Formats: sequence, structure tokens, C-alpha cells
Amino acid sequence: MANDVTKDPAPKSDIVEDIYLWRRKKLAFSILSVSTATWVLLNIYGFNYITIVSWIAMAMISTVFLWGNLLRLLSKVEPDLSGLEVSEEFVVETVRSSQKLMEETTWEPSRFSYLSPHRFGH
Repeated sequence: MANDVTKDPAPKSDIVEDIYLWRRKKLAFSILSVSTATWVLLNIYGFNYITIVSWIAMAMISTVFLWGNLLRLLSKVEPDLSGLEVSEEFVVETVRSSQKLMEETTWEPSRFSYLSPHRFGH
């Protein structure tokens, strides 16, 4: 079979390697900027992680809300937000896993001696 030619597969682009070696400069700079800003907020200003995540979530929700309203005012096609719907089974599964986690982590007063009522003179 003289016509058999083995073809090399297309070279794979390893995104982590590209970022590490600064081949994708915009993406690498964006990641560096976001990590530096997060570090500054967490370590220098003393914010909690949940505070930053909440602000980001509120900013995203507000942006989508304003974007949809501006498009409606300008008589443009509204964005398709069907991907943002939460299914009932997702909610049920999330509630079940949350309940299970809370039941597993429910604290017993006897486990924490520093919270003992005898400590406070009762």
C-alpha cells in the first residue's frame, strides 16, 4: 500500500501552557489583573470572599437587566435568556444536598467545650 500516508493530528493548543508562556497575551494579562485585584481586595482591604462573589453576581444581574431594558427601549431584539432558567430538578437536588450537608455539619454543644454553659456560670 504505497498510498498509505500517516497524517499527524493537528497540534493541540494547551491553554494553560499558552497562558503561562504569555502566548495569549490578552488572556494572560486579564488573568493576572483579576488575580491581583482579588488579592488586593482580600488581603489589603480585608474583604471576605463571599462579599466579592456577591458583588460580582449583583453586577452581572444588574448588567443583564439594564441591557435588556435598553434593548427594549431602543426597539432592538431582546437577548435570549432561556439558558438562565433554573429547572425544578436542579433546585430539588440543590436543596437535598444542602440539607444533607447541614445535617452532617450540625454541631453538638458537647463538642465545643468553650461554649459550655458551665463556663458562663449557669
